[in-house]
Amino acid sequence: MSSICSLNLFRSLLLFVALSQSLFGDSLKEQISKLPNPRLTNGWVLDQVGYLNDSGAISELNERISRSEAETQVEIAIVVLQSVGDNSPKEFATALFETWGIGKKGKDNGILFLHVVDQRRLEIETGYGMESILTDIKCKRILDELVIPEFKKENFSLGMIKGLSGIQRGIKNPEIGLSDLVTEQEEFFPYMDQPISHYIQPTENTISGENKGMGIFKRILFEPKQSVKEFFIFFLSLGMIAVWFLFGGLLSILPFGNQSIYKVYSYFGKYFSWVSGITAGFSLLPAELSGSDTFFSVLNLIPIGFILYFGNRKIENRLRNNPRNCPSCSKKMQKLNETKDNAYLSPGEITEEKIYSVDYDIWNCKECDVQIKERYTGHLPASLCKKCHYQTFRCISVTVKRKADYDAGGLEIHHYECAHCKLTENRQVHTAKLSRSSSGKSGGGYSSSGSGGSWGGGSSGGGGAGSSY
Repeated sequence: MSSICSLNLFRSLLLFVALSQSLFGDSLKEQISKLPNPRLTNGWVLDQVGYLNDSGAISELNERISRSEAETQVEIAIVVLQSVGDNSPKEFATALFETWGIGKKGKDNGILFLHVVDQRRLEIETGYGMESILTDIKCKRILDELVIPEFKKENFSLGMIKGLSGIQRGIKNPEIGLSDLVTEQEEFFPYMDQPISHYIQPTENTISGENKGMGIFKRILFEPKQSVKEFFIFFLSLGMIAVWFLFGGLLSILPFGNQSIYKVYSYFGKYFSWVSGITAGFSLLPAELSGSDTFFSVLNLIPIGFILYFGNRKIENRLRNNPRNCPSCSKKMQKLNETKDNAYLSPGEITEEKIYSVDYDIWNCKECDVQIKERYTGHLPASLCKKCHYQTFRCISVTVKRKADYDAGGLEIHHYECAHCKLTENRQVHTAKLSRSSSGKSGGGYSSSGSGGSWGGGSSGGGGAGSSY
């Protein structure tokens, strides 16, 4: 359950920041229109920072991509930028991918490898046609195990070379395992780079005035009475969160526990606190827009979000683990560990725990040997099996019979199996046809092997991964 909460937290934060920046941030189209397209000079790499040019690694990168494009038809763009302003690197990567049209038209087999220096962030963005070949987890492992270790040593050029090598290894061997994917299979030239401080330049945000950068944050901090009137919804939302936490805190210090109390708090706390937090954030946006060039005040809510998450998790943990009172003798019961509680579970229930679809707590009374079984939702959902009636029926694989295109939808066969009784079932799933992106992107179908042209006209699938160093 904690994994789901963590994932929901992460997605909520990303959604909130992305929405605020996309609504009020600098125009992505304007920023991207100023970037020179490397394909116009028959290249694949745009280095606006300088370390690839300084080290000479840009030549090797272009040669490697040209060779692999001739063999696989996959187009790879490498872009190194000083800054993307207030935009998130992921948002920028998707927009740049769509604008340039990386990948062949109809195949959508493009890949963008982006480095944003001032945010110390790397992104790999994949086209629709590459998502099943270079999966999100593969992109993440390439960044974390091949690129980031070199970047932390300030070997930027070598990191980009190793990252490209991992990407190309994944393209040529779609079935490659993760360990083989990130295993270096060649020796690399030891390119030398300057320290990161040599390449970081002051941005507009860093040279603007202190009050302009902090926006309305100072006003809220030093003029609380006036701020309460001006930002009533913001303070009301924070007050509701505080009341809810106080309520949960009082419940958590009760000398006894109860599953119903846990479920009520867990369910309502997850939505109540997050709705209040997002409301607080959006209530600041109009004033922040007119009060500063940054989102300093709004982004200060992100630490509050982490406090919400960890605070809720602490309270939920207390509510779930507070000792139960024995229904027979009213004495305190003891919660059994995951090994001992199997003695009180059926084989099907043990299977549910093994696949993490359900989690059981067994409370035992030493005095009168009475047990209480409590059932909780696991973090890997499964359906109820119609044969054995355990929550162990899940999709184990998918076979694509027909891929969706712009003219017709696709057809997939989803293979289901019960982890307990082994009941199997195949279900046909019709997928929607692809829709063309409304964003204007360059690329008129020119071949990338020609002399000076453009990208092939591909589209981003939104897949890939990002990592910071």
